[in-house]
Amino acid sequence: MSLIVDPLWSHPAHVSPVVLTLLGHTADINSIVLLPDDRRLVSAAEDGTVRVWDIRMGRELAQLEGHTAGSVNTIALAPDGACFATGSDDGTVRLWDARTLAPIRTLEGGSKPMRKVAAGARVIVAASDDKMVYVWERATGNRTFVLPGHEHYLNGVALTPDERQALAFSIDHDIRIWDLATGETVGRLYGDKAPVAVAGRFYLGGNNLTGKGHVRVPQVAKFVGDGGLLTAARELIVWRFDGREELARFEHAWPIESLDCRGDLVVTGSHDVQFFSLRERRRVGRQRGVERSVRALALDATGRSLVVGGNGGILEVRAVDLASQHAHISNVRELRISVPAGTVASGDSEATTRLWRADTGAHVATLEADPSPGSRPFVFSDDGARLVTTGDEAPPRLWVWDARTGAPLAVVAGAEDAAGGNFYSVTVLPDGKSALAAPAHAPFAIWDLEGRRPPAPLDGKTQQVSTILLSADRTRVVTKAYFSLHGENEFRDSTDHLQVWDLAGRRQLWSQAADVKPRDESRDTVRFGEPAVCGQHIVCGDGHDGRLCIWSLESGERLAVLPISCDPYDAAAIDDRRAIVVAALEGPEPYGQKPLILATVDVVARTASVRSFDAIFSCYALAGDGLLFAGSDGDTIDLVRTTDRSPPTRYRCSETIHAIAIAAVAPGEHLVLVAVGEGRLEALRVRSA
Repeated sequence: MSLIVDPLWSHPAHVSPVVLTLLGHTADINSIVLLPDDRRLVSAAEDGTVRVWDIRMGRELAQLEGHTAGSVNTIALAPDGACFATGSDDGTVRLWDARTLAPIRTLEGGSKPMRKVAAGARVIVAASDDKMVYVWERATGNRTFVLPGHEHYLNGVALTPDERQALAFSIDHDIRIWDLATGETVGRLYGDKAPVAVAGRFYLGGNNLTGKGHVRVPQVAKFVGDGGLLTAARELIVWRFDGREELARFEHAWPIESLDCRGDLVVTGSHDVQFFSLRERRRVGRQRGVERSVRALALDATGRSLVVGGNGGILEVRAVDLASQHAHISNVRELRISVPAGTVASGDSEATTRLWRADTGAHVATLEADPSPGSRPFVFSDDGARLVTTGDEAPPRLWVWDARTGAPLAVVAGAEDAAGGNFYSVTVLPDGKSALAAPAHAPFAIWDLEGRRPPAPLDGKTQQVSTILLSADRTRVVTKAYFSLHGENEFRDSTDHLQVWDLAGRRQLWSQAADVKPRDESRDTVRFGEPAVCGQHIVCGDGHDGRLCIWSLESGERLAVLPISCDPYDAAAIDDRRAIVVAALEGPEPYGQKPLILATVDVVARTASVRSFDAIFSCYALAGDGLLFAGSDGDTIDLVRTTDRSPPTRYRCSETIHAIAIAAVAPGEHLVLVAVGEGRLEALRVRSA
């Protein structure tokens, strides 16, 4: 039976915000500033040079000579725009005329590198690797103070708008406020010092455990507006400086290395670029980073143009287009479809989950939760009422959202003493109010999605549960897990386990370990494929000599071994009697991409019929009802009705395909969701002819 493919919608192609690229530096960018004309850019880099650029013409104007050794680490523009300061490994800070670019004077410090500098109308303040804060008069170059007291290396300094105080922060979380009239410490922004681990020449700053401020020491700080302060570490915090009061917090997936602010708009640089509204206290946009790192950035006066600097000496001039904020900025790896809710969800490698209309592709919501890097599993409830997303924090948490609108409903936390770690799998139970979930370092448990009760562990040994399935009558739970019987942290003989649980009794009924066989004098795990539940049977491949197995759901007895020369991957039940198994053909090479087969298993007759493909698919998906298979390589997708022998129907998407999801929407009709290119989605309706 042939298939008809109708394209439903497609997100527009990504438009790069990069207007032009400035090339010249030969090493990582450390710092940049835009001069008052908003046309000339000054950059400092690890290659030891200070360069001036015309960002409209895209050309280098000059190199400023003066620093004598090592990297130039920092640049700061004075608030009156008359001069800027640079600090380098040669232990000096140099002042330059912002109009003529002529050197004004050299400010002598110690013999250690100058790490960060802040420039005012009256004073220049710098943080040195000798753990001192240096203060000079700008007009004369006289050094007024050398502020001791920090016991470890300084990350940075910031100067209050009235220039009466300076904020200095070191890797031991010693965030001091200095009075620049007396040279005395007048307090700390929050907390106290934290321990520092030292290993040879490497220093690892301790965490702040007070519950206030950053967990890790800030990397950058900037005073803004009327008494406001921005500090950035793994999160951006907005403070009222006078009262030391935290006003807003924005979590990031990666440590923030740079920030800037113009009026209401704040921009941060880490592995990506993020935009925030101070007034609305929310994230308003994102862009990709530069070679996975944004080490420096600068907004122009209008807030419509941005310059970013990254690894390898790259400088990019970009347009700030907040209207495109809903697009993913990295490849989408996770896709889910909810037919009852009429929405689809997509998750990218930057831990951003977005909700879209299934019929039009219109953006519904961006779900702000745990920003830890990497893709995270998420799942819809069967009734389409809830979407549950996962994180990587300690204690482990689930975020519950309205699946139709994206409105937050609850945040459910595990035990306070539980370690963090990825959720490998989560499944919402039929009542829609609870879920089965297993964080990497916490028990397999039933979670109350309304947050009224703590997670209730099931009785039985398991760990790293990657698959959770329910039987048709919803009384049994089938899981696939990976652990060693020798102990929680013991990797010896770790192997896959196929397990079945009594849901009402919250206990394990049986557990079967995959074989562990010697190979080249080591021990190599034979992993199970994904299981499928067919009535009172489980169909699962164990990967041992290409075996497909049929198990008794209730007893765990292996009822049949079907000899098929394949490596089983995935499976789905068509009905109580039949299951479809996706597997790779066995070949002479143990690794690498191999042609796939579809095996139709009859659990009553205990037989299997095999259909093979000539193509090698880089990604694939199997519908939950087992009736449609989709495999792709490059920008083409092959669609196969699994219950007949018709040739595949081929459809060409607009870009390379990275992920596929399939859901049945009506008899003989499926919705196929495809992630293509860098964060785009396309939707297809596939129906029988």
